[in-house]
Amino acid sequence: MVDWKKTFAPVENLFDRLFKFAGKSISVLVAFTFMIFALGCIFGYFIAIHATAIKQEIALILLIPPVLGLIAYYYRTFAIICFILFLILILI
Repeated sequence: MVDWKKTFAPVENLFDRLFKFAGKSISVLVAFTFMIFALGCIFGYFIAIHATAIKQEIALILLIPPVLGLIAYYYRTFAIICFILFLILILI
């Protein structure tokens, strides 16, 4: 009888290493994207505050991208979900 676990063990190990590397890379990429978006939001906020009469309460909304970036950096599953959503938004 063929032991399928032994037969496919090298392939499983390869996929495990690949997923660990890709998962960490995706989490860093998504966190970096959120941080760049946060910098853009802050820059746009300061430009808009001088050009129009924006309420000061909107500043709390600017905390959302950096917080999501930190979550994406530390939680790979959240980062992968965000990455898939980014891809869907880009393709639409």
